Amino acid sequence: ATSVYLPDRTIPMFPRALAESRMSLDEGGDRPALSLLLELDAHGAILTHRITRSVIRVRHNLSYEEADAAIAAGREPLASLARLLEAEHRRRLAAGAVQVPGRDRTITPGRDGSVRIEVREQRTAASALVSEAMILANRLAAETLAKAGAPAIYRRQKLSGSPPEPASFPCTRVYAYHVRRKLGRTELGTEPGRHATLGIDHYVQVTSPIRRYQDLAMQRQLAAVVEGRAPVYDAQQVTEILRDTERATGDAGQATRETELYWVLEHVRQAPERRWEAIVLGPLRDRRVLLEIPALDLRTALKPGRRLAAGTRVELALASVHPRRGEYRFRITKVIATPPPRDETPEQTPEPHATSH
Repeated sequence: ATSVYLPDRTIPMFPRALAESRMSLDEGGDRPALSLLLELDAHGAILTHRITRSVIRVRHNLSYEEADAAIAAGREPLASLARLLEAEHRRRLAAGAVQVPGRDRTITPGRDGSVRIEVREQRTAASALVSEAMILANRLAAETLAKAGAPAIYRRQKLSGSPPEPASFPCTRVYAYHVRRKLGRTELGTEPGRHATLGIDHYVQVTSPIRRYQDLAMQRQLAAVVEGRAPVYDAQQVTEILRDTERATGDAGQATRETELYWVLEHVRQAPERRWEAIVLGPLRDRRVLLEIPALDLRTALKPGRRLAAGTRVELALASVHPRRGEYRFRITKVIATPPPRDETPEQTPEPHATSH
């Protein structure tokens, strides 16, 4: 139902003979595709669009760092594409989309047993370009399927109340955490509905057919619609695909989380004397607080022995760690900085889902 990406290996959804050759994006290869062709005005507004089968040639493979450099240098066509898609991003925000700051964590185990961890902010120019292009393609695919009355796997999300203002929080990480608390879980079903985070009314994922079976099934459905054929799947079949793949996807997600936690804790175990800077996200029950360690993108809960406001920066030392059991414990060695006082009483933070003490 899905490819699984672990720090030390990748398990592709398709056989490697397909995933790493015919379906790969290696430079110079011609690849069959389902393309979204757009005509935009100078402000990035869509004038016309169509979805069609195609054959694409991959001319260049760029890393995110290379693409960021090209955009910063004004190299075309990336610079113009980034500008036009940034305009699409602003339109989504005006329509109620919620921008939640995020991070990407890369874990690289070495052959010598060492572990390297890199945490970077998600929204660079290149990552924003890719993200907005995917959201736009998925939205137009969803609108096309809905207009045709073709059964599809729609993604919906509710927002509990109005999103808080970033200025009311002491730092970006505290803001991001509290915003996510207001966002409901993503719901999947055969009826379209509002996706609060994205600020759109129709959303179907079709952009990753090589690594997600749901995307592959929806591409088949979409191709049939744009070619004037009957949908490949009826409503019952779409429901069955959703049920079967969600169970497998959930198992894969759990395996990924547990494996990543093991490698993060192994990295911590290898540096027992290191001090880690952490940020208080909010209070928990039993006089504990929830903290986040930015260098690890890891959360932990502990009793500080005194009240610590959200946004307080502290130094942590390792108390104990058991990577294979997924257990770890830190202690506060000192307070580095405290945020300015706030008038309102902090809202209690729910218990963390990760295994931490």
